[in-house]
Amino acid sequence: MVSLTRLINWTALIVGTILFLMFQGEVDLTQRIAGGTVLLALASLLIFTGREKMVFPTNVESVSTGPSRAGNESVRGRTRRSIRDAGF
Repeated sequence: MVSLTRLINWTALIVGTILFLMFQGEVDLTQRIAGGTVLLALASLLIFTGREKMVFPTNVESVSTGPSRAGNESVRGRTRRSIRDAGF
């Protein structure tokens, strides 16, 4: 369900756009820029806010994490070996 805030925002954007176009010739440039800025702010609120997409968790057994590093060489050992092999 849509929140009340988003419904009010949609209504303000639609009514504001209609009024902006109706009064286009009666206002000066500064007022037109201000009205357009407010309408853009309302539109950006609608575009960039809202509910996040729901992410459904997957089964733990089906997720592969790659090979285990329990028996592998440590990071420090690999770093020392690569420095030694580079000639430093």
